[in-house]
Amino acid sequence: MSPPRSPGFSLVELAISAALLGILASALPPVSEVASRRRAELELRRTLRSVRSAIDLYVEDRARSEPSKPRPALYPRDLDELVAARYLRRVPKDPMTLNADWRLIGTGDPPDPADLSLALVTQAPAEDARVWPTQHPGPPASAGPRGNLFDLRSSSTGIALDGTRYSEW
Repeated sequence: MSPPRSPGFSLVELAISAALLGILASALPPVSEVASRRRAELELRRTLRSVRSAIDLYVEDRARSEPSKPRPALYPRDLDELVAARYLRRVPKDPMTLNADWRLIGTGDPPDPADLSLALVTQAPAEDARVWPTQHPGPPASAGPRGNLFDLRSSSTGIALDGTRYSEW
């Protein structure tokens, strides 16, 4: 008859288990970093969508109440005007920079090269439209919009998980 085994783990089993747990734990930080970036990107998309919807609603409401005004004059001067008119509760923070430092695009600003390249694909452009991006780079991020507020972009210089720049969204 053989001696009974004690009901526990051997030192080898514990060492192997600890090594496996260590390997699995080392994979968690990159996964959590990607998940965190994905959450921030989703929040950026939601924020952009809500602010752009507020701008559109503001313009449509003003067009109904002031039909004789030209369309560019119907846009808000800035984000604070949307807050004052109660189209936004507050000026949102950019989830990528954690500040309210948006790149504002005005009705008088030249087209954004990203938007212009989309226009080149979707419609027949004028002859000189092909050279717009190199001739007219647009205002720097620190400059305010020319004219009334037409759109906004993130001021982040980061690159999204899909390879696009946050500032192009």
